Amino acid sequence: MKLKIVFCGVLLLSACHTLPSFTSGPSAPGEKPASGLHCSALPGYVASTDTDELVLYQCAVQQMSAQDLSKALSDLAQQPKSAKITLQKAILLATLRGNGDLARAQTLLDLLMKATDSDAGHLKPLAYLLNANYAEWRRMDDNAEKFNQQMRDSQKRVEQLTEKLEALKNIERTLPTRPGATAPAASAPNGQ
Repeated sequence: MKLKIVFCGVLLLSACHTLPSFTSGPSAPGEKPASGLHCSALPGYVASTDTDELVLYQCAVQQMSAQDLSKALSDLAQQPKSAKITLQKAILLATLRGNGDLARAQTLLDLLMKATDSDAGHLKPLAYLLNANYAEWRRMDDNAEKFNQQMRDSQKRVEQLTEKLEALKNIERTLPTRPGATAPAASAPNGQ
């Protein structure tokens, strides 16, 4: 049963992430979504569990601006601590994707996965799934940063080599021509 829930969660998250149109959202971050709330990728889908609500929350978050995400995060900080609020904070941080936000989101998810209270128990599979996704995002970000650094280094080397080549061309232009260098070239056709 838990595997089925995790599998459904994966499908819902991937569907909502790739088609992020959201028809209605919670009245305020951290509040329970209204009845009938659904992601447009799942027409007619109604949240019936905390996990469902969090998947739909993920859909709503994808539509928020950076300013709205920051406001939602500060609003959640005012809410009483719970496993659901912790997951919502992690979702917001991961969506913000600022410097260190993915790592902070993973830290929250790690704490949730290690929690022993019953409130966190049914959300651990979703936390595990999100944590794995965020780890992959971080790996991809690191690879992209390494690639960008290599590109910057290569561009710098190209610019340096171009400058050296231009400097050599300028030196060649300023060198006096050798008197014997032009004579053999001119006399070669006549010598045959």
